[in-house]
Amino acid sequence: MRLAAVALLAMMTSGCATSPSDLARFGVVELESQNVKSLSITREGSAKAGSIPKCVAITIRNDSVAMTQSSGYVGAYTGSYYQASSIREVSGGSVTQYVAPDGSEVVARGEAKFTTSLVERSLRYTLNIKQVANQRTYKFTGIEQAGTTNGYGYHKIAARTGTGVEQALESLSAIVDELEYCMK
Repeated sequence: MRLAAVALLAMMTSGCATSPSDLARFGVVELESQNVKSLSITREGSAKAGSIPKCVAITIRNDSVAMTQSSGYVGAYTGSYYQASSIREVSGGSVTQYVAPDGSEVVARGEAKFTTSLVERSLRYTLNIKQVANQRTYKFTGIEQAGTTNGYGYHKIAARTGTGVEQALESLSAIVDELEYCMK
């Protein structure tokens, strides 16, 4: 019984690898060294003329993010615990990076938030939207996440259980849904 409990605990804490086929419900996921490299989502149907740049400007945000890092120490003479924290602003800036003259392609930088296990995370990405005939391809690259309360900055997302990969891809998929709604 004890051996089974130890084996179960080891399995739960090791983090199972997640393959692109496991994540296919979000779109086409490309991995690089077990990290998410890109997410591609294709949508069919027509969009209003000129709506891609407008909807990107309305829907996508690239706000700066406050990263808080907390720590503490015990005073040498008092024996009391003192909490210290620091806050720094990162990221932010222009959303639209490129717009094709005919409005059929847009490149944008964005930031979104999602929560995993009661931890708020910031997700930043680059999005390339390309309209060809009645089909739009959304390709997210440069996908990185950061916990907003640990202050360690952005890092790639490992395709492992417990890393927030599913919540991050779900957030990106929701951005595509918002853009699609705007373009109709």
